[in-house]
Amino acid sequence: MASKSSVAAHASYTSKLSIEDRMALVVKRVGEVKGLVRRSPLYWESIELLAKDEGSRGIFYALPDDCKLDYLKRKFMVKKREKRKLMVTKRELEESDSDDESDDESDYESE
Repeated sequence: MASKSSVAAHASYTSKLSIEDRMALVVKRVGEVKGLVRRSPLYWESIELLAKDEGSRGIFYALPDDCKLDYLKRKFMVKKREKRKLMVTKRELEESDSDDESDDESDYESE
């Protein structure tokens, strides 16, 4: 596991890099994960997650190499669950809106 001082040194180093260099480092580190299939959905999702989320990126960098794939899989599954939940909520809202519209229409018909 990475020591606190090596993580702090890494954070200091990466904060001085350009955005392009920081993202190149993310791509390189994701590509180094043993067992991760390049160009797979998990590979691309991992790059996007670590590029956007500084906290997740810091955790990923600090984890021992043998834990990185499990961490990325876990994050990917959480994201899929959140996306599914969002789709269900959106569908429920649409159904609720259509129910409201039909109620409104029946109000007008009785007048």
